[in-house]
Amino acid sequence: MIQNHLLHDHGQTIEQELEHMPSVENFQTVADIFKQLGDGSRIRIFWLLCHCEECAISLSAMVDMIRP
Repeated sequence: MIQNHLLHDHGQTIEQELEHMPSVENFQTVADIFKQLGDGSRIRIFWLLCHCEECAISLSAMVDMIRP
């Protein structure tokens, strides 16, 4: 439900979209997930895991990290 009245009408039916917009908590959860990916090595590992199955030892070698 819309809690704030929109100040301008741009001819769009945004009300329907606002009714389906996720909660602030859901957006915060997504933001927290992106924070976890904030390191370049983590992004590289994530990319590799999206494209292949590998063990931690192989992943660390692929991204030039110290073995776990």
